[in-house]
Amino acid sequence: MQSNFAKDPKIRPNTVFGADMIAGFPTETDDMHRSTMQHINDCDITYLHVFPFSSKLEHRHQKCRKSKKYHSESCKRFKNARHAKMNLFLMREIGKEKTILIEKQDLDVLSNTQRL
Repeated sequence: MQSNFAKDPKIRPNTVFGADMIAGFPTETDDMHRSTMQHINDCDITYLHVFPFSSKLEHRHQKCRKSKKYHSESCKRFKNARHAKMNLFLMREIGKEKTILIEKQDLDVLSNTQRL
């Protein structure tokens, strides 16, 4: 699952990875959740967009629906990972000289698209 970029950051040092994470999908098991968390770490995914699974009334997995507590805990674990990964990324950037791209008067962006 890891890409060459994730394995060797020297190939493209300014690259950061992001992913949408659905927390509490009805058929998800605890092992699947742990595996996903491991992939987040192994692939060095920095930007996580986390949202809970939202079941429609006639959804085919309605009978497998997870409890609200499961959704909440799953979301919390993903969000904690998101904060930890972002903090680690930002800490690595301290003291580095960066090029700033000014797109608009009030929007400054670093060369790796990190907003200032």
